[in-house]
Amino acid sequence: MNRKARDMQTALVIPCFNEARRISTEYFEELIKLPNLTLIFVNDGSTDSTLQTLSQFVKNENVQILNLKKNVGKAAAIKFGVQKVSEKFHFLVFLMRMAPLLLKIFQEAYICWTQLPQTSRAFGLAESKCREQGLKETGSDII
Repeated sequence: MNRKARDMQTALVIPCFNEARRISTEYFEELIKLPNLTLIFVNDGSTDSTLQTLSQFVKNENVQILNLKKNVGKAAAIKFGVQKVSEKFHFLVFLMRMAPLLLKIFQEAYICWTQLPQTSRAFGLAESKCREQGLKETGSDII
């Protein structure tokens, strides 16, 4: 069957460690509206109010929050999130950092993916240099 990616479920795994001050509803409200996309926030043992801040998104059915009581590191938090949801989704994407520009890049890429034939891929976006003017370099890792 050659379905379009727009018909397939995608999970965006976002690790969060002490991100309360950086979590902005405006960045995520646009992502939450995208069809067939579920945001998976992994609270990585935050000691600030990250978990409480994330709880504002729980009312959306396409948002899940996974809570690790102890900080295990970004890579382990992503792995935990992917392992918890991998069987439910066709695409798995992760962000190495909760940066507004990376979220915007993901949103634009996601819209493009919805026009592609069915594929099975997972990849991540990582920011290598970021200044006030915006992203200077971007890298992606295919896993």
